[in-house]
Amino acid sequence: MSQILVFRVEHPDDGLGPYMSPKFPKDTAIKLRDAHNTSRHPGVNRVLRDAGVIDNCYAKVPEEIHSGCDSLETLDAWFEDFWEDFKEAGFRIYKYIVRDESCIKGTYGQIVFDMPSAERLVDMEIV
Repeated sequence: MSQILVFRVEHPDDGLGPYMSPKFPKDTAIKLRDAHNTSRHPGVNRVLRDAGVIDNCYAKVPEEIHSGCDSLETLDAWFEDFWEDFKEAGFRIYKYIVRDESCIKGTYGQIVFDMPSAERLVDMEIV
């Protein structure tokens, strides 16, 4: 059984990433969503649609579906202008190992995965 590593930003209190967590200040969350509303930052819905899992980008994504990146370098580039905001809001970086069949790989190093199939390996402070 093949496994892959996934690096993800999430808040320790709710396990949600910065796009979804209420722990992220609303104005900063809006700034993040606006900055990432581009083809180089495809959302989970777009990755799932492109993989043929859902029919359209407006379909509701199940709560157990999360996203991360295939490396720390990709994660760093993905959120390049927001690290200080994440640190101030208490977010952390988590490293997971996930069964390959539970992952869908996006074009820009994004990985969409089923959280129940993931095992948390490392919890890192954002510095």
